[in-house]
Amino acid sequence: MCVPIRQLFAHQITARNPKVDAASSQFTGDFTQNGDLGFPVHTLESRLLQSTRKGSLHLLPASQLALAALGDTLAANLMITGYAWQSGMLPISREAIHGAIELNGIAIDWNKQAFEWGRALAHQIDLQDVLLKPATEVVKLVDTTLPRDVVDRFAQELERYHNLAYADRYRQWLATANEQVIDRVGPQQALLNTVARSLYKLMAYKDEYEVARLHSDPEFLASIAARFEGNYKLSYHLAPPLISRVDKATGRPQKIRFGGWMRWAFKLLAKLKVLRHTPLDIFGYSAERRLERRLIEDYKTLITGLIGDLTPERLAALQTIAALPMILRGYGHVKIASLERYETELQSLLEQWHAASNQEVA
Repeated sequence: MCVPIRQLFAHQITARNPKVDAASSQFTGDFTQNGDLGFPVHTLESRLLQSTRKGSLHLLPASQLALAALGDTLAANLMITGYAWQSGMLPISREAIHGAIELNGIAIDWNKQAFEWGRALAHQIDLQDVLLKPATEVVKLVDTTLPRDVVDRFAQELERYHNLAYADRYRQWLATANEQVIDRVGPQQALLNTVARSLYKLMAYKDEYEVARLHSDPEFLASIAARFEGNYKLSYHLAPPLISRVDKATGRPQKIRFGGWMRWAFKLLAKLKVLRHTPLDIFGYSAERRLERRLIEDYKTLITGLIGDLTPERLAALQTIAALPMILRGYGHVKIASLERYETELQSLLEQWHAASNQEVA
């Protein structure tokens, strides 16, 4: 997370650590306009170094520290504030900051703790390493996973998404594809990981049952309750395909505001996921749902066919093609737009694949 706090004179603190890669940083608002935006961490840091005096730039992995200390990255802002105050960069009193937190009236004790954690981090240098050690170990485990671990993890998610039989079909297809790859070019961990992720993304498409399951998940609801105090209310802005009106100007469905009672509707709808892929699934008849099911089968057929022509020289090309489903995002018109890009890029890559095949034959 890069959130600068600039003292009136010369110092600056940025929530970033040289030991932490861009994947753990927080995107700016530009990400909403460009879904493929890469995080410009090196550019941001170089600009900060150029605009501050030597020795006056402090890099702090605030999001990770907030998550480790208080269980939520929302604490990062006040943690940075505490760090800046303890370092003598804020010309206001500790009491004034506490008073502002009380005046705001939201999660008062928790926000005060975030501020105090920031103070502690400023004068206990080794505290940062103590807090981040568990997170470092988790990242290491993820980075060294074998293909089987990746497949098992996604299969478990698919079982929660639908059922065990659905997850088993995922495992079995990947096992067959893996054997075919080994027969052609030997074990290829990177390729199998890519295929596993892409197929999972296609099979776990976000339909009405999945949206309901995620919104009614007890852990999700508990996380909301932990963030808000008092008699708070929830509302949901949704565009149900069967009842949403179409905006005459844009031709897109208009979202409707639903009250907190939707939690109970979500809980009921989540249980109806057993109807998915059956004739009783009323949502499954929509064009979008039919498209999503077709994409799954098309991808399996595509990858199976390409593996049949796989050579060591074509591994990079197949890796690129296998990763294409990751650009499919969103719902409705947003997904249709990403699908158009997907099909265009796939067509181009397949033309290159077949051209290379013709050259090899000649």
